[in-house]
Formats: sequence, structure tokens, C-alpha cells
Amino acid sequence: MRTRVRGWRWRRNPLRRRSDVVEAWTVLTVAVLLFVGAPLAGAAVGWWRYESAQARAATQRAERQRVSAVLVETAPAAVPSPQGARLPTFRVKVRWTEPGKGPRTGEALVPAGG
Repeated sequence: MRTRVRGWRWRRNPLRRRSDVVEAWTVLTVAVLLFVGAPLAGAAVGWWRYESAQARAATQRAERQRVSAVLVETAPAAVPSPQGARLPTFRVKVRWTEPGKGPRTGEALVPAGG
């Protein structure tokens, strides 16, 4: 029966081989990279993606402008739902006037009963 001795790769021993030392350092390096490097890399990538998404959202906000729309047809009536639940939305035709382009018609998502 073999017994396992903790830290046997690190102790001085005349029977310890060079490959044992290399293996010990390799295991230590992989463990440090796994438990420290991977979370840090994940946090860095997440932070980078968050900043790029924020910049893209700011650009889109600057390009868009709000306009008022008028419903051409009404959305179906609301269906009874549990308290606090969101109302369903439906695609209905709307008309709006875009600055510099005149009146336009299209579809938009409108809450039930809208």
C-alpha cells in the first residue's frame, strides 16, 4: 500500500529527480494561472466589452431623435393578468413626421389597449 506525502516534491531528498522539480513548478504555475489569471483575464475582457458597449450606445443616442407618433389602428384590448405582470405588446401601424423627410408610416410595438 502506498501512502501519499504532502509536499514531497519540495522536500530535499537524494531520490528526488529533476523531472519531479519541473513537474512541481509546472503544477504550481498552472494552479496560479487558473485561480488568479483566469478571473483577472475575465474581468479585464468584461470591462473592455462594457466600455465599448457604452461608447456604442452613446453614439446611437447621439444619432437618434425622438418624434411623436400617432396610432393608425388600435392595439387589441388587454387580457386580464396577475397583479404586477407586464402588459403584452402588439405590432400596430403608426404615423409620424420625420424632420426634413415628411410624414411616414410603419409598425411599432404598443402595449395592449393602446
